[in-house]
Parts: sequence; structure tokens; C-alpha cells
Amino acid sequence: MSVFYGSKDDFIKYIGGYCKNKIPIITRDEKKRYGNICACCGQKSELQAAHVHGFERLQIIEDILNENFKEDDIYNVDLDEFERMFIEKHYPISKHFFFLCQNCHKKYDSYLIDESDIKLLPIKEIEQVKVNRYIPRVRNKFNSNIDYKFESKNDLYKLESETVQHYVQRLIHILLDNNLLSDSLIEQLQNKNYCKLAFDLEYPLLEQDENKIRPSGKMRYYAKK
Repeated sequence: MSVFYGSKDDFIKYIGGYCKNKIPIITRDEKKRYGNICACCGQKSELQAAHVHGFERLQIIEDILNENFKEDDIYNVDLDEFERMFIEKHYPISKHFFFLCQNCHKKYDSYLIDESDIKLLPIKEIEQVKVNRYIPRVRNKFNSNIDYKFESKNDLYKLESETVQHYVQRLIHILLDNNLLSDSLIEQLQNKNYCKLAFDLEYPLLEQDENKIRPSGKMRYYAKK
């Protein structure tokens, strides 16, 4: 476990650059949906991910530090846990970023344009419709007559007697049967980039294309469910 111990200013000085470099990775898939068309001026250009006002990168960092790692005036930070929280704070991407050309990005950051000026939807908006149609089907696939109890947070942890695959199967049932997975998170779990960042998976945890349920030629152990 990697740990930072020091002031907030030092944390931002040494870790802030790493966080900044995470943004292009986190937003890459969503940005592609705009087809290099600025959501403000409508011109074709190399797009940049602009944090929505109120969700700026440094503000997110400070909020995470103050809410989770502050000890008096010093911050004792589990860096792995911080990274997980930092990534999670940026989802869903569509509510935390605008995809703008460099010129519009500068104007937005300088408050020369505001949200009312940013109106263009992704060119590939039809992909979102497909995801939304799939969400009910995801829930239905996991319905069963088995009672997966959820009485406390302890039920979410792996039992010593469980294999990893049995734990994953039980956990997904609990999450879905008890409405602990939001529609937006179900959407994220179909995103390869999110699953790589959050779980270090090489493929989405949930997949709607049945032709893709054999990553690296190996059948997923929960495919039938």
C-alpha cells in the first residue's frame, strides 16, 4: 500500500500532475462520441475535456482529501484508495465534462461562455439509446428465485469458503436484487475504460454483445447468468 503523509499543498504539488494525466484516460471513450465536433461552437477540432463548473479537478481533489484523509492539519492518504475515489467522482462522464475545442475550453474556464451556450449532443448519441434499452434486460437476466440476503455491509465481503467466481456471482445478485446498482453504474460497468481503471480488467464487467463473452477465448464464468 502506497501512502502520502503531508500537507494539502504538497499533495497537489506531487500528486496533482498524476491526477491531471488521468483525465484524458477517463474521458477518452466519451470524447470519441463527439466525432471531433465542439459541443459549443460546432466546429471540427481536436477536443479537450472541460470540467463542468463546480466539479473542477482541484476541487474534487480537495473534497476527497478533506472528507476522507484529513488528520488535523495533515493528510494521511492511502493513494490507491484516493485514486479509486478520484476516478469514481468523475462518473457519469456526461455530467462532469463538456467536450470543447481549445478556444471554447479557455472561454468556458474564464466564464466568457456558460452552460447555456453548450448545446450540441454527441454525434453518436444513438449509442446511449442502445445502452438505455439494455439496462432493463441486464436486471432481468440476474433475477432469480434465490434469496440473496443483504442485512449489513458484511454481506458484501467475500466469505472464506467462497471461490472468487462464486463471490462475484453472489455479489452481483445482491447488488441487483437490492437495487444497489444505479442505472448509471450499470452503464459504466459496460465501459472497458472504466473497468480497466476501477478493477484493472481488460474487458467490461458487463457485456451486452453475446459474441464478446469469451475474452481471450475463455468463457466468462457468469455468462449463463
